Amino acid sequence: MTKHIALEYGQYNIRSYSVALGDVYTNTMRRSPSRNELVKAKNENKMKILGQPEEVDKFIVSSSGENFSFSTGNTIILDGVK
Repeated sequence: MTKHIALEYGQYNIRSYSVALGDVYTNTMRRSPSRNELVKAKNENKMKILGQPEEVDKFIVSSSGENFSFSTGNTIILDGVK
């Protein structure tokens, strides 16, 4: 769908991205998993951290600005893996 939107609407200078998230430490995650499950989730990526919602927000805002003006039709992976 991301590629299709990019192809269809690129002529109107509309960019399309999808974001694939790893484990992000949200309110739901704070309430649901046990301590052991949180540690396991944290250790699943190379950086050994959980993402923060603010980091996702910053990426979304940045990608919608002119810094990404020559990019479209991409899935951006935010998962803590370098």
